[in-house]
Amino acid sequence: MNLLVDFCPDKERILAQGLPEKVVRVFAAHGISPCETRRTFETFVLSGEPAVRVEIICSGAEETLESEIGRCMHEDRIIRQRLGRAYQGHLSQNLEFLLEYLFALPAAPEARLDRLPVRLWERYLPDYFDEVKRTLFRVPSVELDPE
Repeated sequence: MNLLVDFCPDKERILAQGLPEKVVRVFAAHGISPCETRRTFETFVLSGEPAVRVEIICSGAEETLESEIGRCMHEDRIIRQRLGRAYQGHLSQNLEFLLEYLFALPAAPEARLDRLPVRLWERYLPDYFDEVKRTLFRVPSVELDPE
């Protein structure tokens, strides 16, 4: 049985709770003032959809077990495909790096992205990716300075 449930969050109650201080500190570390952080959060909450639809699936133990076994078989097949030669080329390597970079960006000392550090159709040596990540976290290069 599938149930569709619409939840209408109380936006005023959410805003009245305020942001946790930890969130404000994280944004402050990236140069965003607490006032601006709170204002942006308020805009985000007020501009959200009035309702969130959630699907709830009710099933028995047998149905769940059958579903999980099927899912595991599917995941194993996908993993085998990804380990295959077609997924080892420069395009997949560039895409993997780009996703890793985008997930690391918010944790960097300065989360600012002027341009993407990789073009998917170009070829890069693996040390290029290492250097970009060092720069992102302000880690000195391992290259020797010619001077």
